[in-house]
Amino acid sequence: MSTRSFVRAGMPFLVLVVGAPFALQMFGNLRYKYRKTTMLGKEEHLRVKEIEEARKAGVAVDKFANQVLEQAQLDAKKDWENIRGPQPGENFRAKLGKERNKT
Repeated sequence: MSTRSFVRAGMPFLVLVVGAPFALQMFGNLRYKYRKTTMLGKEEHLRVKEIEEARKAGVAVDKFANQVLEQAQLDAKKDWENIRGPQPGENFRAKLGKERNKT
């Protein structure tokens, strides 16, 4: 009787516990497999071309990426303006009008 209860209850449980990760792994890989195959947009295509041209010119891609990143950071700093948001009880519309008139 005890061997029968193991075959009816224990064995399916063990198969489920051991087999479920493998089945989930297959489904997970399927999801990522088809997500990676997408068409490049115009901007991405140009970015890939720039990297290839930099490689051909002998510039290390890491250096090229760092140069582009530094340039983007400099551009962001030029346009940065710190504006404080309204506090509770303040008339934010009047303050916003003053901020707009400054620029």
